[in-house]
Amino acid sequence: METEKRSIMEKLRDREAKVAMLEQELVSMEAARTGDRTEELVEELRKYRAEIRTLSSRADDLDVFDSAEVEPGADRAEFESMVFAKDGPMSAVVDFVSKIASSDSPVLVLGESGTGKELVARAIHRRSPRAGAIFVAVNCGALAESLLESELFGHEKGAFTGAIRDKAGRFELADGGTIFLDEIGEVSEGFQLKLLRVLQEGEFERVGGTKTLRVNVRVVAATNADLRDLVRQKKFREDLYYRMDVLTVSLPPLRERQTDIPILIGHFLQREGGGVRVSRNVMDALQNYRWPGNIRELESVMKRGILLARSEKRQMMTIKDLNDEIASAARGAAPVEEQVLESLRDKAFSRSSVTDTADELGGLNRGTVAEYLRGECLKAFAECTFDIEKAVRRISLSADPDVNERVRKKFQDYLSNIAEGLSPSQTWESNRVALKPKSKNLPQKYHQYLEQVGEAFYRGVWKITSGT
Repeated sequence: METEKRSIMEKLRDREAKVAMLEQELVSMEAARTGDRTEELVEELRKYRAEIRTLSSRADDLDVFDSAEVEPGADRAEFESMVFAKDGPMSAVVDFVSKIASSDSPVLVLGESGTGKELVARAIHRRSPRAGAIFVAVNCGALAESLLESELFGHEKGAFTGAIRDKAGRFELADGGTIFLDEIGEVSEGFQLKLLRVLQEGEFERVGGTKTLRVNVRVVAATNADLRDLVRQKKFREDLYYRMDVLTVSLPPLRERQTDIPILIGHFLQREGGGVRVSRNVMDALQNYRWPGNIRELESVMKRGILLARSEKRQMMTIKDLNDEIASAARGAAPVEEQVLESLRDKAFSRSSVTDTADELGGLNRGTVAEYLRGECLKAFAECTFDIEKAVRRISLSADPDVNERVRKKFQDYLSNIAEGLSPSQTWESNRVALKPKSKNLPQKYHQYLEQVGEAFYRGVWKITSGT
C-alpha cells in the first residue's frame, strides 16, 4: 500500500507542477495580449486537472480520515437521539424544540423525506409533560382514506365488511399522550374536516358509530409538501392549516448540514459496532454528494459500506464500498469549487455572476456560491504567500484590467472582514476565537485557510492598505 501511495504522490506532484506552469504561461500570454495558444493551454489545464482529481482520489482512498481534522468548533452534540454539530443549523432547531415541548399546542414539522421528522416529534413528546404517556405514530400517506379513518378514529362492529368487533382508533389509544401524523399533506379534504374537529374540540365518532368520544391528545403533524401552496390550490383546508401552524419546526436537508456529516458518519460507525473507519476519499464523496434521501439515505449507505468492508475483513471503508452515484462525487468528478470558479470566470466576475452561477449549476443557492468563492480566494491568498496581486491573477486567470479589478475588490472585502475584530495587542488564541464566527457558512475545507490568513494578519505578514 505504501509503495502504491508513493507512486501516486509522485505523479500527483508532477501534474500539479505542470498545472502551475500552464497557469503562469496563460496569465503571461494574456498580459502580453498574445492569445495564439490560449485555447490549447486551457484544454491542457483541464486535462491535467482531471488527472489530478483522479490521482488525488486514489491517494485519499489509501488514507484513513482522521476525525480530529473536523473543525474543533463543530463539536458533537446530542439531543433525544439526534446528533449534530454544536455550531450547525440543527442547533437552532433543537433550541426551538426545547422551548415548545412543554406546550400543548399542535406542532407542524416541515422537512424533506429522511430529515428526521419523527425523531423531532418523539423529542417533543419526551420533553413534554406527556412524556409518561403513550406516543402513537401514523403514516397518513400509506393508508387509503377509508382505512385511515378507521385507523385513527376506530370503528364499531359491523361498520363495514370485516369489522367483526369494535376497535379503538389511534386517537383513543393516544389519549393523554401525543399522536404523530406523518405526511399530513396527503389526506383528503373530507378527512381534513374530521381532523379539524379533533384539533378544535377533541371530539370524534368511530366509523359506524353515533357516540361522540372525547380525547386529550397533543397533535404533531409532519409533511414534506408545501402546505401553503396546497392551500392556494384549494387542496388543503385553510382553517386546518392555520390550526396546525401554531408552532412550526423546519428541518434543514442534509446538503445544508455540511458540518454534521462527519459527525453523523462517526455516529453510524459506532452504532454498527465500531472497528471500521472511512478513507479520506469516502469522506470527500459523502460530503460532496447531494443526499436527496437525507439522513435516511446516509444511514443506509453507511450500513452497506460497513457490511462490505467487514465481509472482506477490512477495517476501512473505501470508495468501492459506495454505490456508483455517490462514488462519482470522488472519482474524478469536478469538485464544486472548480465548477463555481469556471462559471464565474466565464461570466467575468460580473455583478450578477454569483446569482447566474447558482442558477446554472443547480442545487446551489447564491450564498453557497459566494462562500465557495470566498474560500477559493482565501486559499489562493494563503498559497500565494499573501501576495494579493498573484492571488487575484490565480483566481481570475485573466489579463483584463476590469475583471482583475472586480476580483481584487472581492479580496479587499474578504480581507477587511477578517482584519475587523482582530487585535495584535491580544494573544493569538483570543484572536482565533474572535475569528471563529467568520467561518460560519464557509465550507469546511476552507477553514484552515481562514485561520492561516487571520494569523498572518495578526503577525503582521499583511496589512490593510488601499491596495489590499
